[in-house]
Amino acid sequence: MAHKALLIEVVASPKPGLVDRFNCGAHTDMDLFTFINSATAIHPYLFRCAQAGGQSKTLDGLFLRLRKYGVEAEKAMLLATHGVNTHKGAIFSMGLVTAAAGYGMEHGGTTPFHISKICSELCEGLVEQDLVSKQESKLNKQTSGQLLFAQYGITGVRGEAQKGFPTVMKRSLPIFQTLMEEGLSINDCCVQTLLHLITQTRDTNILSRTGLKGLSFAQEYAKKVLEQGGILNGVDIVEAMDREFIARNISPGGCADLLSVTCFLYLLQTNGYFANTYF
Repeated sequence: MAHKALLIEVVASPKPGLVDRFNCGAHTDMDLFTFINSATAIHPYLFRCAQAGGQSKTLDGLFLRLRKYGVEAEKAMLLATHGVNTHKGAIFSMGLVTAAAGYGMEHGGTTPFHISKICSELCEGLVEQDLVSKQESKLNKQTSGQLLFAQYGITGVRGEAQKGFPTVMKRSLPIFQTLMEEGLSINDCCVQTLLHLITQTRDTNILSRTGLKGLSFAQEYAKKVLEQGGILNGVDIVEAMDREFIARNISPGGCADLLSVTCFLYLLQTNGYFANTYF
C-alpha cells in the first residue's frame, strides 16, 4: 500500500512545481521515471519497517531500527537515481507510518487515530534531540532541516511526525476521503488535496528554495486557486499555477510527501483499494 501510494502521488497531474505526468516541475535533475525507479528501490525498506513494527512487543528501540533502515533506503534511492534526492522525506514519513501500521495490527488497531498516536510515541523527543540540542552544538554538521530550524524556527517533518501528523489527520485525509465519496477521480482527489496541503504546510522544501517570501506566495496562491474551485473548476487554473511555480522555482516537496502519507492511510482503511477505480 505504501509503494502504491508513492506511485499514485507522483503520477497525479498537474501538481504545481512538482514532477508529474505533464512535466518535471521546478526540477531539472529528475522526471517521472526517476521517481518510479526510486519508489521501487525503497520498497523493500518499507516492507522491513512494517515488519519491524509488527514484530515489536513494545515501541522501545523501534525508532532507532527505523533510522537504520532509513540510511539503507537512502543509499538504495541514490543508487537508483544516480545521486538524485527524490524520496528522502518520504522515506522518513512513510517508514514511520508503515511501522506504525505494522505495530497497530498487533497492538490495538490501524485507524488514523491509532497510527497518529503510535507515530507520536515513536518520535517522542525527536525535535529536542535532532533540532534544539544540535542547534546548540557547534561541532555537528547541520542538515537542511536543522539549518531551517535555526533560521526560521520551523520543525518541519520532525515536528509533524512528533505530533502524530496532525496536518494529515485533521486536514488532508478528511478532505481526500470526502472527495472520494463524492465520486472524483483518483487523480483529481490527489491534486485537490495537494492544494489544501500547500495552504496549510510550512513546507521546508519551498523554504530552502525561496525563503519565507516564496512560502507565503505559494500558500496565498493555493488559497486563491481553491477559492475558485481548484481542479474541480477545470485543469487550466492548476496548470497556470504550475507554470507560475516553475517560473519562481517553487517545489512543494514536503506537501507531496504528506500527500503520499494521506493516500497510504486512506488505503489502509479500505484494504488497499480506492473507492473509485478510474484515474
